[in-house]
Amino acid sequence: MKRKKKIVLLSIFGITAVLVPLFLIAQFGKDPTNYQKEYIDSLKPIPTRSLIFDDSKDNIAVINEENTDFKILQLSDIHFAGARRGKSLDLKTLKAVYEMVDYVRPDMIVYTGDLIYPTRVSGSNDNIKAATVLNLFFEKMGVPFLYEFGNHDTEIFATGTAEDINEIFQSNPYCYAKDDENNSYQTGRLTQLFEIRNHDNTLNTALILLDSGSYIDGSSFFSGYAKFTRQYMYWYERKLLQLKNQEEYKNISEISSLAFFHIPPYEYREAVRLYEEESEEVTFIYGENNETISCPTGESDLFKKMFELNSTKAVFFGHDHKNSLALKYQGIEFYYGHSIDYNSYPFIQYTDEYRGGVTITIKPDSSYVVEPLLLKDIKK
Repeated sequence: MKRKKKIVLLSIFGITAVLVPLFLIAQFGKDPTNYQKEYIDSLKPIPTRSLIFDDSKDNIAVINEENTDFKILQLSDIHFAGARRGKSLDLKTLKAVYEMVDYVRPDMIVYTGDLIYPTRVSGSNDNIKAATVLNLFFEKMGVPFLYEFGNHDTEIFATGTAEDINEIFQSNPYCYAKDDENNSYQTGRLTQLFEIRNHDNTLNTALILLDSGSYIDGSSFFSGYAKFTRQYMYWYERKLLQLKNQEEYKNISEISSLAFFHIPPYEYREAVRLYEEESEEVTFIYGENNETISCPTGESDLFKKMFELNSTKAVFFGHDHKNSLALKYQGIEFYYGHSIDYNSYPFIQYTDEYRGGVTITIKPDSSYVVEPLLLKDIKK
């Protein structure tokens, strides 16, 4: 009996030893097929208002109408994989993105990380292919956009680096994301200050793109999430100081800025803790949280500087797909962007309860209105 049991176990081990490598090769082998090509080719460009972009300065957009608003659509966590397995979910994702953008018709889209999903769960580690297909989709929509990196975009086992992904997206004529060339500090995969200017060329709002990074050790999900390093604080303060001097303002606080990144900061979790304790230090805006906040475990020098300088009025992030609780804490508003993917969370493809985006309407006087927008609501 023992001998038969041993033979069975050895047989199972042998079959597993053969099948697992074959499975991994099938999932992680090169597959150039664009499974969404027919859909992408069928799309019509989405009409948007024309903006003036200064070719000599790639970080400025001027509103091409007097006394009008500037509308941003924040989309997060697209999680496009480009794999054979899950191709129907990828197609649902693209259709959801197109429907959201066509409904809002924003002046600009800001994607806050995890655009692509090179993981074992997705069935492909080829983030170069995924980014290439997604970029074709973005170009077909024809809407100006900025983007930032999330923890998944350049996983350690992915085929492409951040430089590869930047090269792909920044080849798009509608992409206005570009890393700060004069960045003397090492601040991640993409760091940028983008200026929104009124019709008369006066500064309206500075959009600040920050790479919130991925894991503490750079590779392991179980190591926890990295926080913004002190280098970000130096870069942030220097860029705002340069803009203050350029505009001849007296104080940096006269600059109205909004920041975009992927992983919620520790300071947001602290705000939630105070909110749950009914502290008067925190103001409720809207929403609720339905999962654990995945964030770094300690405060950052960057947010200390944000609180001190009083320029950044709101920060926008993604990462946690079922959370939407927006709060104001120490003068800064914290907003989750709804996820838009069908791939990453178990059973999320069966519900539109959390899927959507956030609209940010910036007024000529730099004030703004933030509104959550769920996909299920625009389908009614």
